[in-house]
Amino acid sequence: MKHFITGIAVAAVLVPTLSSCSPAASGTGSSPSVSHSVQADLTIENFQFSALTVQASANFTVHNADSADHTLNIAGTGIDVTVNAGETVTVRAPAKAGSYKLSCDFHKTMSGNLTVTN
Repeated sequence: MKHFITGIAVAAVLVPTLSSCSPAASGTGSSPSVSHSVQADLTIENFQFSALTVQASANFTVHNADSADHTLNIAGTGIDVTVNAGETVTVRAPAKAGSYKLSCDFHKTMSGNLTVTN
């Protein structure tokens, strides 16, 4: 299932990811491509976020190792991305250094921390 992102702030942070198991990119940029790679900088597993420190505005991948869909909501940024079960998406970190709370819109008990450095 494809998810269409609305809003300039959210669309600006998503970067298409291509993989050999994904269809060829259409070049429209209207929705993020999803990779099926298992390598990730941030992993969602057992309904928990792994910790991540990343440079400001750097791209990082988020892999959902669970059998349930999750979202990655980075507090105070407008970044709120759905990561379907078993899939990986690429996200751009906030431009401002700091500590950001992570949460999942679907599972309110999930929380984590993203550290952004200059």
